[in-house]
Amino acid sequence: MFKLRYRPDGGLTGWLFLTPLIVVLAVLALIPVLYALGLSFFDYNVLRPQQNKFSGLANFNAMLQDERFRTALFNSFRYVVVCVPLSVVLGVLAALLLDHELPGMRIFRALAITPMMVMPLVVGLNFRMLFDYQDGLINWLLSRVLWFERVHWLDSPDGAFGATVIMELWCTIPFVMMLTLAGLKNLPVEVFDAAKVDGAGKFQMFFRLTLPLLMPVLTVVILLRTLTTFKLFDQIYSLTEGGPGSATETISYYAYVLGFKRFDMGYAALISYVLVFIIAVVCLVLLKILQAERKQA
Repeated sequence: MFKLRYRPDGGLTGWLFLTPLIVVLAVLALIPVLYALGLSFFDYNVLRPQQNKFSGLANFNAMLQDERFRTALFNSFRYVVVCVPLSVVLGVLAALLLDHELPGMRIFRALAITPMMVMPLVVGLNFRMLFDYQDGLINWLLSRVLWFERVHWLDSPDGAFGATVIMELWCTIPFVMMLTLAGLKNLPVEVFDAAKVDGAGKFQMFFRLTLPLLMPVLTVVILLRTLTTFKLFDQIYSLTEGGPGSATETISYYAYVLGFKRFDMGYAALISYVLVFIIAVVCLVLLKILQAERKQA
C-alpha cells in the first residue's frame, strides 16, 4: 500500500510547493502593511498630491497633541472594559441555561445565535430606529409601559455610549455563548459524577470544576472579544457615527475619518499602526495574566 511519509529534508521541492502561498501572502498582506508603514512617515493627502512630502516624525508629534485621538483612545479602552466582561459573563450564563437536553432546546440554540448572522451595519441601522427619541420602540416602552421618561439615547454622550454597548452585547453574547457551550459539551462527565458522590453542590461544582476546566476556552474567548472590541467600527459607523461630537468615536473610526473623510492618509496610517500596537500589547499582557491564573488554579 502506498503511504505518504514526512521528509524533513524536502529541500528545494518543498519551497517550490510553498512559493504560490508565499507570493499570495506577500501581495495581499505584507506589501500593503509595509506600504502603510512607510506612508505613516509622509504628509500624504490624496487631494493635494503635488504637496505630498516626507515628514519624518511629524505625524507622531501631531498625534501626541491631538485631543481627538486621546478621546478616541479613551473610548476604545472604555468599550473594552465595559463590553468584554459583560459579554463574557452573560454569554457564559446563557450557555449554562442552554446546556440542557430538553424538548425544543435545539431550536432555542439556533435562535440564540441569530444575531451572529446579521451584518453589523444592518444591526446598527435597526438599533438606530429602536433608539430614536420620538418614534423608537425602546422609548415607547419606557414611556408608555414602564412610565419612565424618554431617554436621549443618541443625542447625549452617556446615552449614545449606553446604546452602543447594548447593541454590541446583543451582537457578541451569542458568540461567547456558542464557544462556551461547545466547551461545556467537552467537559469530562466522570469528574462531575465523582463530585456528586462526594456531596458537592451545584455552586461548588461550578466554581471548583466547571470554571477551571473552561479556562482554556474562556481564555480564547476573552482574547478574541478584546481584539474585536478594540477594532469596534461597524457599530459606531452605523449607529452614532462617532457622535454626538466625538463621544463614541473609537480609534478605528477616527482612522476612517482621517483617511476617507479628510484624506490624510499618512496620519491615518500612523493611527492604524498605533491601534495594532496597542492591541498586541494588551492581548499579550492579558494572555500572561490568564495563563498565570490557570497555573495557580
